[in-house]
Amino acid sequence: MKLFFSRDTTLATLSSHDISVYADTLRCKASIPLHIFPHDEYSARRILYQHLSSVIIKEKNNKPLEVGGQYGDIWRVLEQQIDFRTDYYKSRDDNFGVKLGNGSWTGMMGLVVRGEVHVSSSAFMYNAPRMEAVDYLGPMSTDRMVVYVRKPGSTVLVWNSFLLHFSPGVWMSLTVCLLLLSAASMLLDRTRIHNRKQGTREGLLLEFSRSLFSAITPFCLQGSNLARAEVSWRITHLTMYLAAIIMLASYSASLVSHIMTRTDKLPFNTFEEFLEVGTYTLGVGRHSGHYTHFEISHDPVLRAVYDKHMAPYKSALPSTGLEALNLVCVRPNYAAIELKDALPYYSNKVVCNLQEVPNACVEFKGSMIIQKKSPYLGIFRRTVHDMHRSGILNIINKRNVRKMMEEKQVVFRSVSPTLVTPIFALLATGTLTAILLLKVELIVYRKTLRANK
Repeated sequence: MKLFFSRDTTLATLSSHDISVYADTLRCKASIPLHIFPHDEYSARRILYQHLSSVIIKEKNNKPLEVGGQYGDIWRVLEQQIDFRTDYYKSRDDNFGVKLGNGSWTGMMGLVVRGEVHVSSSAFMYNAPRMEAVDYLGPMSTDRMVVYVRKPGSTVLVWNSFLLHFSPGVWMSLTVCLLLLSAASMLLDRTRIHNRKQGTREGLLLEFSRSLFSAITPFCLQGSNLARAEVSWRITHLTMYLAAIIMLASYSASLVSHIMTRTDKLPFNTFEEFLEVGTYTLGVGRHSGHYTHFEISHDPVLRAVYDKHMAPYKSALPSTGLEALNLVCVRPNYAAIELKDALPYYSNKVVCNLQEVPNACVEFKGSMIIQKKSPYLGIFRRTVHDMHRSGILNIINKRNVRKMMEEKQVVFRSVSPTLVTPIFALLATGTLTAILLLKVELIVYRKTLRANK
């Protein structure tokens, strides 16, 4: 029922039912096992959670015996479906490869083109130069390459940060609300029957300030010692306390959210802004498909990025993505392009903390590559197509992404002093102001007593 390669012999066996479908495979000479060329090498403790690449999880005498990760899982399914065995080899120069001026290829592309290996089980980006040199097994994944910048070591001190949790309109509305409630409270006090009978009248300024402090009291979580029987007075004070509860709850939630889930300000958010800023240098592995994608892109923005930030410095560009990421750590105003969520792959190989610029990204399709016009191409493509239709590829992709999510744990981090400095400064200013005013009042009071004697 299927074309398969025997595990115990070197002969290709073909079922009679499949002769009409896979007639081209009759030219297959399975005299040697298929050679698979994994790109990345990781320690066994981490590779089980990698995805979008083939990673070595078991080796002996520097010889890979088993690969994992997203593409490693796909390859194992291909082994089971087609029934063949694999002989693995490791990369010597550890890059995907680009086309040179003389028409030859470097990296893994060169090994496949020259026939040193049959297949690469890494995720190769689709592009025209590669499609002319090798064949793809069919789309297997969708990924993004994003820009990485260095994460700031400290948070910028913003003195008015405690005012930024409400918009100016909300602060204005709150101020107007306090003034109206204070005016209503003062009006009720002036029209009180008892006051009219006693004929007591205080100064307008003193009355309003007292009413204003009465309106602010609920916002300071303070109670009131006033007890009035009038319904109008009780409705006014009930409104004050309801407004205070709502505003304090909203402000507290916004403040805590800002402190605990803060995001550092990015120097740019898109490739358009990257071009407008103009002060950043962009690094990309010159032997990777990322560089080729920008080089042959017809998108005007990506083409401008290539013409201004890649082409003039091609010889000085880093060789690999890891090298580009480390240059971000040592060079000021430097950014690098790598796969999205690539930082867990490199673990402690990156010497500083980096962060993604999520909107400065390019989406692409990835797949394994095989020798041009390989006799195995038909059966591989058919099997990959069946894996698409049956949902196997989708399950593998989701499973590897879920493993990455499960590995991530909630990180409890301390609050940066610069975030709470404005709040403490406000409290200290208020305390010192109150002490100063109290001192002034005492001085004035003593002078008044002396003048009256």
